[in-house]
Amino acid sequence: MTVRLLNFRFLRKFAFGGIVMTFLGWLLYTSYLSTNNSTLHRNLGEFFDVGPKQTANISMASHSDELALTSLSEIRKLRALRKLVGNRNVRALEKLGKLSAERKNFRYVIVAQIHNRLAYIRALLDSLAGTHNISDALVIFSHDVVDEQIDNFVWDADTTFEIVQIYFPHSLQLHPNEFPGPSALDCPDRISKAEAASLRCNNHDHPDSYGHYRTAKVTQIKHHWWWKFHVLFNHVPWAQNGLPVIFLEEDHYVLPDALSILDRLLAMRDTACAPKCPVLSIGHHKTKLTEEPNAYRKYFVEQWAGARDNIGIVFDFDHYKAINSCASIFCTVDDYNWDWSLNFLTDRCLKKEYKMLLPLAPRVLHIGDCGGLHHSQGCNPRDSVRKAKETVSAVETQLFPDKLEKITSESLPKLRNPKPNGGWGDPRDIELCQNVSQSFRFGMEHVN
Repeated sequence: MTVRLLNFRFLRKFAFGGIVMTFLGWLLYTSYLSTNNSTLHRNLGEFFDVGPKQTANISMASHSDELALTSLSEIRKLRALRKLVGNRNVRALEKLGKLSAERKNFRYVIVAQIHNRLAYIRALLDSLAGTHNISDALVIFSHDVVDEQIDNFVWDADTTFEIVQIYFPHSLQLHPNEFPGPSALDCPDRISKAEAASLRCNNHDHPDSYGHYRTAKVTQIKHHWWWKFHVLFNHVPWAQNGLPVIFLEEDHYVLPDALSILDRLLAMRDTACAPKCPVLSIGHHKTKLTEEPNAYRKYFVEQWAGARDNIGIVFDFDHYKAINSCASIFCTVDDYNWDWSLNFLTDRCLKKEYKMLLPLAPRVLHIGDCGGLHHSQGCNPRDSVRKAKETVSAVETQLFPDKLEKITSESLPKLRNPKPNGGWGDPRDIELCQNVSQSFRFGMEHVN
């Protein structure tokens, strides 16, 4: 009897002690997560952070919503992924610093916004490798998905040019259950405002202009573009010093003489427009223009329209400052497209004609017919890549013209009367966009 009583008391104490230790272990674990991520934020500064107002809401802190929606193993994986992204961005900054210290004499900066379509990414890299003078370019890949197959392919690529990879910190992958990703508490995008009010879902009073609620995979593209735009002109010394920055996407294909044509356009920008053409482009979507006689040795001047002229566009630091001075328009206009948002920014804030200089035959092709936001899923990207290569092969003898001739006809299609496309009515998207703008102001003070 005495032995049984002692055993019972021992087991009761042991069980109670186990419960206490488990509870203390959980407290230590959550404390570690919070401390570790706060330190990461401080170390990364403006390159990763989006401002003090948003840090507790959408960044790396531990969230009760997240804890309720995912298992402990999923939380560990997510935190590890976020830490990986932070570390990779730190290494990117370190590499940029090392290249600057080595006084690398780049002549161009090329940035590509990357998602997850490896076949197109492979074709983009191949086309860049075949571009004349590409060794004079610093190439930056800005990712919104951590995909080891893609990352390793880019890192292992045998190229003659420098590549730096950066990672968008506010991606859906890093925030799968909370803003800026989708949340279970968000309003379904196609319900009425009355239905949303009855559900009391997030920001039910703020549908877009068409009565729809936010779709995270749609808003991510504009957020990513805006973050990348600021990172380039605040953390890439060559972009700050006035070099041309060419904006590409993962499904673009670059022709061999693209940089040679850019050199010619840069040399003519002071005389082709009066005053100087502020915007250059080495591509456009009107590929039919290549059928005109001697198209590859001609150029023309057009009114810049961001929504139409979104392929192979070239900005420099002066243009960055002009756009950033009107950041409030970009962030508040109810349009989920970064290019249309630039169009409204120009029209409503800059309020002057922005002339653009570009070749008649585009030197950047859009080949992304498969897997994108607005593209068919039932197709083979290899067909598009093959067609692009065939196009280059067919015009090979027309590339690298000895001079460019100006044409006066206005050849690009006119834009419809600007009307926002919606998809950007949620106050959280507006606030995140504005905080990205504000967080980089400190960086601008160093380079003005």
